Amino acid sequence: MGNITKNLQNRETLNNIIQKAFHGTKTIVTCKELPEGFCNAAYEIALSDGKTIILKISPDKAVRLMSCEVEMMQTEVKAMQLVKEKQAVGVAEVFYYDNSREICSGEYFLMEKLEGQPCIVPLSDYDV
Repeated sequence: MGNITKNLQNRETLNNIIQKAFHGTKTIVTCKELPEGFCNAAYEIALSDGKTIILKISPDKAVRLMSCEVEMMQTEVKAMQLVKEKQAVGVAEVFYYDNSREICSGEYFLMEKLEGQPCIVPLSDYDV
């Protein structure tokens, strides 16, 4: 069963995003969807320059979200940039952010891929 909030895109649209973000200097070598998460579509993309990046795409504007999720992507990008600027902790660098919805129906950003394991704590670990 699909998730109505995940704004999945075809390869042509992903290529257009990469072309816009990197001014036509890079192309996609490989791309795979990252299925974790509940709201945004995410992809791991290997580029022609040898780097691997992460692309996150917000839901389509027509999808009804909880009020706390509205404009969340812009907040996420600004928070990541602030933490990176202050160097309080390690955080992925944001390479590009686009909220125009010209290429696809969601906002999106491209960020550095950090090596390691996600810090996911099962709900059962909380005392609720």
